[in-house]
Amino acid sequence: MWGSCNCPGRATSLKLAARLLNACRSVTADWNQALARCGVPAGGKPPYTPNWDGVRKYAAAIRQAAQRHRLDPALVAAVVAAESNFKPKAKSSKEAQGLMQLIPATAARFGVRDPWDPVQNLQGGSKYLRWLLDTFDGDLALALAGYNAGEKAVIKYGRQIPPYPETREYVPKVFAFYELFRNQGLG
Repeated sequence: MWGSCNCPGRATSLKLAARLLNACRSVTADWNQALARCGVPAGGKPPYTPNWDGVRKYAAAIRQAAQRHRLDPALVAAVVAAESNFKPKAKSSKEAQGLMQLIPATAARFGVRDPWDPVQNLQGGSKYLRWLLDTFDGDLALALAGYNAGEKAVIKYGRQIPPYPETREYVPKVFAFYELFRNQGLG
């Protein structure tokens, strides 16, 4: 579905994910390790189910955004799944909007004029994710924590995942989706 991605960030993204997840070989062990890194007690893989129709609908736009910003398409899809489950009109109580749930200030910061436009939203969210990866020296867990809680929160807590329950649930949720999409050959 995603096609091949020869962008430099694909190999880097896979290495970054492997740094967190590759100590164990089974999916359950990988999941438990990701949970432990995030400070959440391991209790098995929760039944996260992506909106597969949305995955198919936005596959080309996700691939384009991922390639442009040197990311693995499976990672971008995982963030979209965790943020909006592929609902382009999703809006949070904190005013986050669209597929990648960009708050207005972040959307403006990364050049998104219309956060309800799926292509613009995916481009802006991917650009932000790339910026976070660069800011946190390629640490995918910290980049994801920054995506959820804001980069200032990650810095405030000593470049660690902040102790916010939502963030400590969010990071392993994205990793679960990422692993799912990679196992489905979407990376």
